[in-house]
Amino acid sequence: MKIAICIKTVVSQLVLIIAISFLTTRTISAQSLATTYFVDAQKGNDANNGLSVEKPFKTISKSRDEVRSLNKTRSNNITINLRGGTYFQDETLEFTEKDSGTANCKIIYQNFKDEVPVISGGKLITGWKLYDKTKNIYRANVGDLTFRQLYINGNWGTRARTPDKTKNTDITWDAEGKKIKIGKKNIAQWKNFDKVEMVTINAWTGNHLRLKNFTTDSLFAYVSIKDEEQCVFRVAAFAFQGKEYFFENAYEFLDNEGEWYLNNSDQSLYYKPRKGENMSVAEVIAPKLINVVKIEGSGFDAMATNIQFKGISFMHATWLRPDAFGNVEMQAAQYFMPNAGSGELEFTGRPSSGVLVKNAHHIAFERCTFANMGATALDFISGTNNILLVGNVFRDIAANAVSIGLTAKETESNMSVYKPSDVREVPDNVVVINNYITRVGRDNMGGVGIMYAYARNVKVMHNEIEDVPYSGISGGWGWNSTETPMCNNIISNNYIHNYMNVYYDGGGIYTLSDQPNSVCSDNYVENMRIGSRGYGWNALYFDEGTSHVEIKYNVCEIQQDQAIRWLAKANAKDCKVDNNYTTSTRNDNNNEPISNTHYFPKADWPAEAKEIIKNAGLEDSFKDIKDKLKPQLGKINLDIKNGR
Repeated sequence: MKIAICIKTVVSQLVLIIAISFLTTRTISAQSLATTYFVDAQKGNDANNGLSVEKPFKTISKSRDEVRSLNKTRSNNITINLRGGTYFQDETLEFTEKDSGTANCKIIYQNFKDEVPVISGGKLITGWKLYDKTKNIYRANVGDLTFRQLYINGNWGTRARTPDKTKNTDITWDAEGKKIKIGKKNIAQWKNFDKVEMVTINAWTGNHLRLKNFTTDSLFAYVSIKDEEQCVFRVAAFAFQGKEYFFENAYEFLDNEGEWYLNNSDQSLYYKPRKGENMSVAEVIAPKLINVVKIEGSGFDAMATNIQFKGISFMHATWLRPDAFGNVEMQAAQYFMPNAGSGELEFTGRPSSGVLVKNAHHIAFERCTFANMGATALDFISGTNNILLVGNVFRDIAANAVSIGLTAKETESNMSVYKPSDVREVPDNVVVINNYITRVGRDNMGGVGIMYAYARNVKVMHNEIEDVPYSGISGGWGWNSTETPMCNNIISNNYIHNYMNVYYDGGGIYTLSDQPNSVCSDNYVENMRIGSRGYGWNALYFDEGTSHVEIKYNVCEIQQDQAIRWLAKANAKDCKVDNNYTTSTRNDNNNEPISNTHYFPKADWPAEAKEIIKNAGLEDSFKDIKDKLKPQLGKINLDIKNGR
């Protein structure tokens, strides 16, 4: 009897073990074979399994970690659906080689149906109280948070400044004495004077210069700035003479609706609401993270791969370097280092980016939005290849919308020849197509729509770029014709308008240095205004060292003005110029031949020019992105529509 009971007990235990094992195997199998996950910032819970709309994860990082553990040898994609809402990140959302997919199993983060998920690097500011009833100024405590931008109901706030809408022009730069001479009436011993910044608007750059002190005589003030930005007296000094300036970041300047001021000493944020804004319900967000998202492999042999983002908004990145060093712009939002000088001593740095991609390949952003960024929005800095950027919207960006490829390193001169020790460092086969870019350079006014530096096989096609203070597209780096890795780059079928709004010595399309087998064709560059400052610029500008770029079948619709040229070639050579259309006869061809230029002063274009205009900018399947984002992929045409 005891033996029978014992055998029965053993059998029961074996059955139980087998059952548990079977259930566990089924559970593991179901999880490991999952192809779709759901994330909901509002109703989710990271304790859920994330496999259904009813049981979503709460955070994107949880879904990333879950996907990281899966077997990627399958032949179907893994999709993570993000429900609508704002996903505030406490730290940068990072993707490494551990989060990679494969050619047969791509990892896709996308919006759920037509919902709008926002990945935010910001922090909600609440607890507003009326501080000054007479001036209608509100105040909120922000603790030790520091920032240089503020967004109210999605709109860009203005850092308190004076004068508000005009600019002072009485400025002289004393490079030897390291003083800036201005009108005495334009400066005062404002409270928290050492936090005030002088913003100068120069030829093709702008500066944020932190004030140290000033002296006066009967008519003028002589301003000293802090040591870190005194390189402004040594670099490109001719670019700074006789330009405009204003001051920002003092409570005394807070007099216009939409202006704000942050007083770090009392941890208070002050804001003067715009008409219609109710501070008891307004969504006020201050940027907190430098990189909202980072996609970076640990090296060239361990890259992040096959990750895609669709229908997602990336917002609210910060950039705080100017607080500690000021910001002396070099070009295209790059900045001079404190030890920089002129010529061979031009050392520059690179601003941060809201979304950073490095050491990665087969990465795609499709129908996403990049907005309210404190420096560059999206940067493919180095070690990237086979990148697709299609159907995205970039708006309200402090510096560049898109940057591709290294410029000079901080310890190397801009004039040095770039020859990487490993060619994999150079971005290769990057496609930027059918994107809409507007209102860039909002703080760093030398910002451009799209910049590629040392990169090759870049295709910048069918983009619409408008409302930019400097150039629309900037291609190349180096200011010399020495051979570099740049080659086979295409700038084609873009529609660029309302550019050069602030600066001059730039263009709708601007290039630098030797780029063998490259093409600038079938672009429609249109700007019938001279600019608020009255300075000149170019529609197509092939600057220092530009070589081996073919320039053909472009339409340049600009004013006939002494200060505006449809084509400029400054020390450019071996660039064939043929069959372009223009409303202006003004050009500077650097004594090189130009053939078959078609002049139509009234823009009464012939059929071929009309066809170029028709095909420039967003293709039909992407024109909706200016109004509404949709997750599905439109047809992509990578062929240059010139038929030549």
